[in-house]
Amino acid sequence: IGSVSKAFTVLLTNILTNNFPDINLNDPLYKFNTNFTINNPWGVAMEEKLGHTITLKHLISQISGLFRQSPCDGLSCVNYTTSDILAALKNLYLIHPTSIQGSYSNLAYALVGNILSEYLAGNFCSNLYQNLIKPMGMKFTGCYLDNLANQSYTAAVPYSQDHKQYPNYEDLGWEMPAGGLFS
Repeated sequence: IGSVSKAFTVLLTNILTNNFPDINLNDPLYKFNTNFTINNPWGVAMEEKLGHTITLKHLISQISGLFRQSPCDGLSCVNYTTSDILAALKNLYLIHPTSIQGSYSNLAYALVGNILSEYLAGNFCSNLYQNLIKPMGMKFTGCYLDNLANQSYTAAVPYSQDHKQYPNYEDLGWEMPAGGLFS
């Protein structure tokens, strides 16, 4: 379902803020993983210059100032971990001041989905399943198409602008929360 996956990441984030009193939309991402650092050329205080004031709300509202894609090699983040991504971000810069200008960012949603899930000692897909998909009875929605191998299921097939069919499913790996779900 491509970028519609972002809506699931936002819903999961809101569910987690309701279920866990130590998670608030106004909390900085840095609270949940102290390795999160990105250079902010518009920051005044050291905390701002390191990106430590970027909140969950900034990230899911597309006003974090982060760039579009995760710093993975090529288009796939399959073999990447949060630690890999955070190590790469330390050498990169925001493209806009936080909360001033909107900027579409798959990276923002991947950070929220993965870091919150790891903070809760899990992974994005297991948290999504336990807190959203299972309670809503969405038995044909999830992260991995092969989980439905024994069920009668037909997935929507994506097409390119020149009308060529893409493979039925591509594992986005670490970027799953930004666009890797199926339904």
